[in-house]
Amino acid sequence: MLELGQKLAIKFNATPYSFTEEAIHQIDELKKEKYETWKWNYGYSPVYEFRKRSKSKNYIFSINLKVEKGIIKNIDIRSNYPDQNEIQKAQFAIKETYHEKNHLKAKLDGFSPELTEGILETAF
Repeated sequence: MLELGQKLAIKFNATPYSFTEEAIHQIDELKKEKYETWKWNYGYSPVYEFRKRSKSKNYIFSINLKVEKGIIKNIDIRSNYPDQNEIQKAQFAIKETYHEKNHLKAKLDGFSPELTEGILETAF
């Protein structure tokens, strides 16, 4: 019995191809320099809305984001976290930031660890 690859090779008159070490290296470099970048994956993306709900150790978080060209334009965080004022400040800090974990983490520096963790987990 022929394997699927063999059947396809016969059907399409194909021959196996092996990449050289140099070609594999060039592919890996292109992947790192272009296709794994924030700009490629988010910067050129269309407008999107992101919604997620999650539970941290003690609180429930719900986040609604509107993102344009990778930048958070509108944000709404709902939670049973006791300090609603801190949530409002966090929303203000995050607005106009890239929807990227390290950017949000930097903007949330100084907020309580539990609030920061809850927002980061819910925003991705």
